[in-house]
Amino acid sequence: MLPVSQCAFNKKKSDMIFKNNSISDVRGKLVSQLSFVEIPGIDKLLENANDLRMKEGPTLNKEIIAFANLRTHKHSKLFSICLEKMTINFTIHNKTHNNSALVCFDNENSLELKKLTLQYAKYIGNITNFPVINNNRIQGLLSRYHMRLHNVIKQLEAFKYLKSLQVNGMLPFFIVMLQHQNNKLYAPSNEELTELRKTLAEKENLIIELYGDKEKLSEIYASFRKKYSELVERKTNNQKDLIESEEKCLSISKALVELQIENNELKRQQHEMQAQLETKLSNIKNNAVETASREKLIQEENIEIKNKYEGLLQEKKDLSMEYVVLRQNYINLTTEFDKLKEKTEEKTLELTNANKVLEETRSINEKLLVKEEELTKIQQHLELKIKELRQLPPSVSEADPHKRETDTLNKEDKQVGNTAQQQQLERDVEVLKEQLQITTRQITSLESQVNESRQRHNELDKENVKLREQLRQKTEEYKLKLFEYLHRATDPSESTSENSIVKNKLYQEILQTHSLREDELMQDAELERRRNNRISQQLSKIQQRYQALLQFTQGIVPDHKIPSLVMDAKTMQENIDTIAETLVKGGVKHREVSNDSRNMWQRVEELNKQLEREKVNQLMAIERTRDYQEKLQKEILSLKKVLHEEHSNCGAASQQLKAEYQSNIKRLLELEHVLETQIEQNKIFIARGEQKIHGRVEKIGSEIQLLEESSNKSGKKCNEESKIDNTDKIELIDRLKQLESEVKELREKNSSLKQQLQKLLKSGWTPEELEKLEKELEETKDKARKMEFCQDNIVLLLTFIIFFYIPKDSSAEVNTSYWERLKQLETDKAQLVSRANEAEEELKTIHQHYQTKIAKYVKQISKLKNEMNELKQKYIVVEK
Repeated sequence: MLPVSQCAFNKKKSDMIFKNNSISDVRGKLVSQLSFVEIPGIDKLLENANDLRMKEGPTLNKEIIAFANLRTHKHSKLFSICLEKMTINFTIHNKTHNNSALVCFDNENSLELKKLTLQYAKYIGNITNFPVINNNRIQGLLSRYHMRLHNVIKQLEAFKYLKSLQVNGMLPFFIVMLQHQNNKLYAPSNEELTELRKTLAEKENLIIELYGDKEKLSEIYASFRKKYSELVERKTNNQKDLIESEEKCLSISKALVELQIENNELKRQQHEMQAQLETKLSNIKNNAVETASREKLIQEENIEIKNKYEGLLQEKKDLSMEYVVLRQNYINLTTEFDKLKEKTEEKTLELTNANKVLEETRSINEKLLVKEEELTKIQQHLELKIKELRQLPPSVSEADPHKRETDTLNKEDKQVGNTAQQQQLERDVEVLKEQLQITTRQITSLESQVNESRQRHNELDKENVKLREQLRQKTEEYKLKLFEYLHRATDPSESTSENSIVKNKLYQEILQTHSLREDELMQDAELERRRNNRISQQLSKIQQRYQALLQFTQGIVPDHKIPSLVMDAKTMQENIDTIAETLVKGGVKHREVSNDSRNMWQRVEELNKQLEREKVNQLMAIERTRDYQEKLQKEILSLKKVLHEEHSNCGAASQQLKAEYQSNIKRLLELEHVLETQIEQNKIFIARGEQKIHGRVEKIGSEIQLLEESSNKSGKKCNEESKIDNTDKIELIDRLKQLESEVKELREKNSSLKQQLQKLLKSGWTPEELEKLEKELEETKDKARKMEFCQDNIVLLLTFIIFFYIPKDSSAEVNTSYWERLKQLETDKAQLVSRANEAEEELKTIHQHYQTKIAKYVKQISKLKNEMNELKQKYIVVEK
């Protein structure tokens, strides 16, 4: 019975789980597992964190571990590591019951070795070792010999113990004890003892032989272990080589797969490009047809737009006239409104004055009432005294004359006071009557003003109705124009990005104008509401005062007739409110009309500008489409020449790319050769043209000399009438010299252009150099034009010379020889003119041919360079 401990590690819980199993039969299979454990808290347990420790699982027995330790000690002769004092050694041995071993790696602080050890640990961590022990193998034999040795050692120890008892005289007692324990009596004889001694000697010999066999087996096992370790090392090396070879195979397979993918993508792109190019060709053809049809439509539309533009100009003039009329009406209405404001202010002042007068009359009335009360009290007091006096007897009255005198005096005083009071009251009544008359006059004037305001209100209503109708008509016309414009902008036959942009701009501008108009109307409405509130407050105050005046006048003069306006004060206030509101509405509407008219004019101007822009944009679009069609045709031709079928294999693709690269280089060289030949041909053409021009100039000079000689021969008579100014001769000579110098300059320019082209072909094009070439070509064009102008001037001078070399006699008789000379001169003139025209045409054709050839070669060179760059990039990618 042998206890065996198996170790496992749970990474999730980070703890060790141990299980004890018992094996009943040694001959059965014994399984051991090699496991690499990540110990928790290894940074704290390790003394040196750079070293890596790995744990070996349970092994067969302690001898294998001892052999491994010996092997490690043999290998580590240079330095030794003391692992006994480390805490990790104690913890692992305690956990695994001394059935584990530590493997240390010293990397000497090198990153490459650390990476290799970590990779080695990862690969070995996935390995499980299942050694099987059988009787037929060496390990099975070793286990058997171990069992036998243990049994023999136990027997020898027992025999040794018995022998020691025999020496000490304790053997009979021990035998008796054994017999007593077994309830038997046994007494060994001498023969048995001798047999036992013989057996012991034999067993000792066997033990010695077994020790010798054990040493031999240990030597055999050591040699086997060495061979096994060598095989393991070879296996690890082979595994490393296999892993490296597999990695290389994987990398190669990945590269092959990527290349196949790229090849498939290139094929797909080629098919797509072909399909796209076919679609582009069809689209270009359709676009060409559409552009032709659109050009016709555009011409028709241009005619229609011109007609519309003329109609819009006429409408603009009519609208400007109407706007002037509306402006004048608006100014008149504003002036009338200001006058009404001034009148209302004057009326408010009059009402304030009337209020002051009312307050004064009220104070006077109060004083009069107080005086009346005092007078009533005095009258009552006097009446009481009169009654008392009447009740007195006559004797007393007669007896008191003095009292009578006093009474009479009192009566006279009272009469005087009453008369004075009556006079004051009459005066006050007259003043009040005058004030009432003034108020009645004011009321009548207010009635007349109200009637006038009603009439004006009616007139304003009529004008507003007219203005509304005009506005409605104008808005409908404007809407129709907008709808036509939008329909034309959103027409599917002319669907372009520019039309959509114009449409969006129109929509945004309309929204902005409407929002601004709404804000202005809201502000005007708020201002008018405030004004109406103020006016209503003022009218309420005036109404209150007016009612107080009415009550006062009715109290003073109840029989006085009140005018109709006083009875209808509320209606008057309502009429005033309605008049004010209508005036406000009329002003607002007038403002709206004026603003709308301004907006209409602005919109008409903007529409005119937009129409002009659209015309320009359409013409530009047509030109762009033509240029784009030409470019596409050229690209299609170049792509048809360049595109070829590609092979699936990478080697074939690289060879094909190399071949294409070489063919393109050859094409470039051929094109350079063609360009040089063409430049030489152009030079030859230019030289021939210059020679022809020079020859013709010499012929012209010779003819001029002949004409001069003939003129000298014609005599003095002809010279007197037909002299040629020396200035003209000098001018002709100077112009001929200028022509020669310009011809030389053109030759130099052509040579410089040839040199520049050769340099550019060798080095490559740049935008600055292209601009320089374009400028130089333009300069050559200008010089050619100047040459043509000089030729025209020479022809004119020749005609002038021919005209003025005609001799004239006083008798107007012409000589026959002179007429013959004149006919010859005319024929020469016609020949010279024809030759000059031919020279001009040849110059033009040479310049055009030269420019077209240069442009073609520049385009071809740029395309070939782009293709070369693309092929270089592809070739670099394939090599990678």
